Amino acid sequence: MRIDDWLARDAGFDDPKFGELTEEIQDYFARCSPLRRLLFLLGEESLVAKESQHWIELKSTEPIFKQQDYLTPFGFLLDLRAPIASVNNHGHAIWAALSLSDEYLEFLIYKYPFLEKAAA
Repeated sequence: MRIDDWLARDAGFDDPKFGELTEEIQDYFARCSPLRRLLFLLGEESLVAKESQHWIELKSTEPIFKQQDYLTPFGFLLDLRAPIASVNNHGHAIWAALSLSDEYLEFLIYKYPFLEKAAA
């Protein structure tokens, strides 16, 4: 959201908000690395408790998915390596994938009820 805000204001790199943004991006990378490792170890296919028609539709309409076929929104979101450029170029796909992640989590909780405690 903060990247969207910064881009919408058409602020430059000398904007004080950019300094805050870079700190958050560093935090993003610190959090992403262990999650990418877990996704690799688990296998993205293990996170598909139910096929999502919404995900299939999003992948058919957004150009970024012609480059790589992600099985879940998690794989896509964890593959974003340049957050500012990604939001600038693929903002709609990112926001939709974030929303669909909740749907995937909901199905996983139905399949594995013990996850409900972890999600709370």
